[in-house]
Amino acid sequence: LDFYTSYYEKNKFRMKELYDQTPFVINRDTSHIQPIGIFFTVSFLNDTLVIVNAEGENVFFYDFSSEKIIKRLPKFKFEDTVRFGQITGNSYCRFTFLPGFEFLSGENFHRTYYFRFNSMDQLIGNFRHFKIENDKGSSILTVKFRNDNPRKSADFLNNLMNIYLRKGIERDNNIAEATIRFIDSQLVDIVDSLHQSGERLQVFKSSNKVLDIGYQAERVYNKIESLEAEKAKLLVKKRYFNYLLENLKSKSETSDLIAPSSLEINDPILNKLILDLSGLYGDRADLSFNSVQNNPYITSLELKINDTRQKLAEAARAILDANKIALEETESQIANTEHTLNNLPEEQQKFLSIERKYKLNDELYTYLLTRRSEMEIFKASNLPASELLDKADPNDAVLVSPNKRADLFIALILGLFFPGTLLYLKETINNKIRTRADIQRFTQLPIVGQVVDQKAVKVPGVINEPNSALSESYHTLRTNLQFVIDESVSNVLLVTSAIQGEGKSFTALNLASIYSYYGKKTILVDFDLRKSSIKESLGIESQVGLSNYLSKNVPFEQIVVTNDRINFDLIMAGPVPPNPSELVASKRTVELFQKLKKDYDIIVVDSPPIGVVSDAINIYPQTDITMLIVRYNYTSLEILKSVIEDLETKKIDKVNIVLNDIEIAKGRYGYGYTYSHKNGNAR
Repeated sequence: LDFYTSYYEKNKFRMKELYDQTPFVINRDTSHIQPIGIFFTVSFLNDTLVIVNAEGENVFFYDFSSEKIIKRLPKFKFEDTVRFGQITGNSYCRFTFLPGFEFLSGENFHRTYYFRFNSMDQLIGNFRHFKIENDKGSSILTVKFRNDNPRKSADFLNNLMNIYLRKGIERDNNIAEATIRFIDSQLVDIVDSLHQSGERLQVFKSSNKVLDIGYQAERVYNKIESLEAEKAKLLVKKRYFNYLLENLKSKSETSDLIAPSSLEINDPILNKLILDLSGLYGDRADLSFNSVQNNPYITSLELKINDTRQKLAEAARAILDANKIALEETESQIANTEHTLNNLPEEQQKFLSIERKYKLNDELYTYLLTRRSEMEIFKASNLPASELLDKADPNDAVLVSPNKRADLFIALILGLFFPGTLLYLKETINNKIRTRADIQRFTQLPIVGQVVDQKAVKVPGVINEPNSALSESYHTLRTNLQFVIDESVSNVLLVTSAIQGEGKSFTALNLASIYSYYGKKTILVDFDLRKSSIKESLGIESQVGLSNYLSKNVPFEQIVVTNDRINFDLIMAGPVPPNPSELVASKRTVELFQKLKKDYDIIVVDSPPIGVVSDAINIYPQTDITMLIVRYNYTSLEILKSVIEDLETKKIDKVNIVLNDIEIAKGRYGYGYTYSHKNGNAR
């Protein structure tokens, strides 16, 4: 089958093989190398003119005459405009376009076709995976092959079966031909001996009268004839076993061996060993043709072949030894019988001797001719051991893929199972705070506000985006805090969190801004002396800060910062001190808050995370309310629970929770009105 060139047409989603229904045929030059594994694109310009091009990287080039890969190029490119019947190509390809008249039509101009060359190894890889099925108790085999093209599959299976049946006949015919050749080689010597002995007998008869040897001598003579016939068969068998041992010694294939049954040697062990060896050779031949190099199964077969050859040689020697004994016994009986003829006259003895030699050669000649005729009849009437009941028909092809019903069912199951599993795992494994209910499951602390997710808003969002949903969140937070603190007096608001990254500094900045908008004299104090983020968030530079004041290096007036970017006063953290906890717990901190309460209405304190360091605990006695920032889908339930239990153990009250960074859809934000602010007053 000429599958070396494959033809395709591209549908919407895949390449469809055309096989023998193409508007053109490629006649490749087998004496020239061809690229394999890449597609040539073919576009029709008119009924006789086409454009062909191909391009690829790391392309291998194949020699079809030797069936070997010759070379590889890192990049291959080819393009040409060709007429039907014209040879095209370059140094790395050469072929001729021929028309496929039956499939030439106007539709060809609107389609793009492809072809590619296939190596023998590629074809073997594609066509080796056919399946053979057999129902139990049945002698019928069903051969199946899976391919995109039913016509190509049917052609392959039909040819496969024809070759399989023909191979069985050829194997039997090879045995018959080997037997005939062996018999012919034996007949050459026997014909000469028969001719010579016949001439001697004829000369003796013509020169002497035919003698009557008598009744007793005739009986002896008949016995000798019978023994001579037996001797003739034993001699043929002896020659066969010598031939068999020589054949095994030279390691010839079993196609050269003669079946012992063809020479009336009916030893069951010998016959079985030759059949086994023949089957092993056949398996090895099939695997050697279709297998990759260094196949371990071939190695195993070689071991079995050597073992069977050895057993066959041992069996042949044993039978040859037995045959020699039988031959010696027969010759001994002939010699004893001949002894009784010594009493006959000399002329009669001479006549009997010449006639016996003639009869022996005649028996051998007749026996071998009989066997040769039987082999000729067997060869002429040889039929395959199997019979093809039903040829492969493209119309009998069954669509196995895609199975729309099964695919839809699988898609439905996967569409429900995987999302459902992911949602289940997300719900069960995710231990982050995602709703108010998550907090309320293990604490009665009030939730005074929810701040929406507004990552794109420039800090502080209340100043830069006064009409945003983020700004509305802090307006609501400030309103809720009116039920917690008395705004008629000075208040210290401690803003902290369980861990880093929950948005405490972000909340402190916006909270200070919102109070300032409502006319409250507000200051933000950055007490996070270890890892302050206020400076980076606002982009305000200051050489001194809180750490300088607590270390008694600068007076209070030098650490208070006012800036046009914000509407409140600010005390920045300053340089990182070597002993932040000692500074926060010092008397200087108490004095600072006493002074701040005299000068400001609202003091917002940004402290380190309360679950990480003890600074917030040291500040707590100076504050009026503590706001614990919890970030949506970030703060762990276990960490928050641990922090709250720790606060309860230390008798820290006046704690309120702010849920930060919630999604608008989840927080159900969305108002039908907006806020506008001017000169620090709300409208």
